[in-house]
Amino acid sequence: MEASRVEWPTLRMADPNAPGNVTRNLQQRIRDHHQDSNDILQYAQDNQGSLPDEAVKVIERWRDLTQDLLDWMGAKQELRDITGDIKCDDYALTTETEPPRLEKYVQARKTAPPPAYYQSSYSSGSSPPASPSNLAQDREIAVKMWDPYVASQYRCLTPADITSQAEKARKSTARRDGGATLASIQFVAAKHLRSGDLSLTLRSAQEADIARTHRRWVKIFESDSVIDLPLWGVVVHDMPLKWVGGLSTPAARQRVINDLLAANIFTWGGDVDVLHVRWLSSPAPGTESSAMVVEFTHPEAANCAIRHGTIWESKLLKTVLYVRPPCIRRCFSCQQFGHLSSICLNESICCFCAERHDTRDCPRRTEAGDRVHKCANCGGPHAAASKNCSYYAEQIKKVQDGTTYRQRYYRIPIYMQGLENSEDGASSSVTSRSCSDSAEHDSASSESERDLGEIPSEERPLSSLEGASRDARSVRRATSQSHKQRGLDQRGPRKLPAVISLQMARQAPPLAWLRLTQASLELSLY
Repeated sequence: MEASRVEWPTLRMADPNAPGNVTRNLQQRIRDHHQDSNDILQYAQDNQGSLPDEAVKVIERWRDLTQDLLDWMGAKQELRDITGDIKCDDYALTTETEPPRLEKYVQARKTAPPPAYYQSSYSSGSSPPASPSNLAQDREIAVKMWDPYVASQYRCLTPADITSQAEKARKSTARRDGGATLASIQFVAAKHLRSGDLSLTLRSAQEADIARTHRRWVKIFESDSVIDLPLWGVVVHDMPLKWVGGLSTPAARQRVINDLLAANIFTWGGDVDVLHVRWLSSPAPGTESSAMVVEFTHPEAANCAIRHGTIWESKLLKTVLYVRPPCIRRCFSCQQFGHLSSICLNESICCFCAERHDTRDCPRRTEAGDRVHKCANCGGPHAAASKNCSYYAEQIKKVQDGTTYRQRYYRIPIYMQGLENSEDGASSSVTSRSCSDSAEHDSASSESERDLGEIPSEERPLSSLEGASRDARSVRRATSQSHKQRGLDQRGPRKLPAVISLQMARQAPPLAWLRLTQASLELSLY
């Protein structure tokens, strides 16, 4: 009896040109061929090794598939080579256009996890934890010199002489006013700025903030000088001119500030201080809206406005960080770039002929053409004020490079981080409000500072003095009051809020503790 013959299996890839097989990818084709090979092997086993002509066609299709695999592997290797070249080019471009180190630090601070240290409020008797070193710029304060003659005199002094003079002014103010907080700081370095002002460096960022808050020492340092307090500005776009009105008078600006704070209280918060508002540029006649600059007294408030926007007349307006427009400064005396003639100590150089005389006395001043001119910087056949000068082109490039990389938010100094959310509880310091029209408040403030001065230095631990300055809420309110007083009187004497820490009182002798407690209770009524 003849054995029954097994039928040829139905192959999935019997017709590669079928509509359903043309659209299948390479992975699906491999799986189908694998299943077909298993079916053919099973057919050959059942028929004792005999294969029909269809098996030859299947083998030919396998040959085509393997050729496609080889081509695919070659294309994959070529793609890897192209990707490697792109990565090399991208690295080269990134290296050439790498942003400044400060920008990299700001970006790292944005994406970094919360710090592992804590800003101590000295609410317990334990020693404060260690914190990272402060940035150099947070330890510096700028002293504005209004008189050009005085500024030129200070430029003749060495940094050591300026530091010594600042220390003498600080110690004299601390002895006269009995300010224990001011006595705990120390100036360690100084340098001249190109603007003619001075930059003084202290030991830490907290001490720099104390010097800004208790700044009566600057009048002893130099009577015609003030401390340049930092401001953080934002630009609010599309502010309607119809609803804002004019900003030429202090009353009009204060009205706009009050309206801004009231409209944005739910996003900015209630403890936000705006010192000044102005137009970014004078609005052109006939325009309906323009950009407004709003300057805050704290960087976190400015960042909050950038993050959430500004609400004005029930309309959400775009808010960005304000970058002061860079300017190219050229001295009209020595013709060099980077400073002004009011603070120049160099010899006068003519702008037209580059000779050693004043520009107004040059005989070639009235002559036309560049043939008779000579640049004092590059030596070319043009005046020093010409825009064709190569030195002027370098200054333009520096300005453009400085505005290429702009951060989105302000960097918050370490000593100001977390001030908005700090809660001191029962051990929080008592901060009096600035009431210049109250004689009782002034006498209480002076009495409290004299009491602080009566505490012997050997019995008063240094950590207590620093604890009062690092108290978050006290520094925040004191800075706010300082900015407001700066806006009222830029150059006149200022009254500072008295900051008294209960923690300092507990560590003081009994008699001083009673006096401090009494003064704190009196000040809290205000």
